Amino acid sequence: MMESNRPAGGSLEKSTPELTVSMPAFNRAEYIRAAIESALRQEGVNLELIVVDDASDDDTYEVATSIGDPRVRVLRNAERR
Repeated sequence: MMESNRPAGGSLEKSTPELTVSMPAFNRAEYIRAAIESALRQEGVNLELIVVDDASDDDTYEVATSIGDPRVRVLRNAERR
C-alpha cells in the first residue's frame, strides 16, 4: 500500500502541468530538500514533482512532505520494492 500527502481529489494548481518529474528516494533525508528545491526552481515550465519514498528508515518522507508546495506530491511505499 502507498501513502500520499495529497488529499483525495486535491488539485495541483489551476492549470494542468506540462511536465511531470518523478523523484525516487530511499534514505535520503539529508539531500531530499535540496533535490526537490532544485527541481522546483526550473523556469519556463509548469511542472508537477512526484517524490516516491521507497519505505525509508530515516526522515526522507517527513522532509519531503514538509516542503508545502502544491506542485509536490509525495508517495510512500509501505515496504521496499
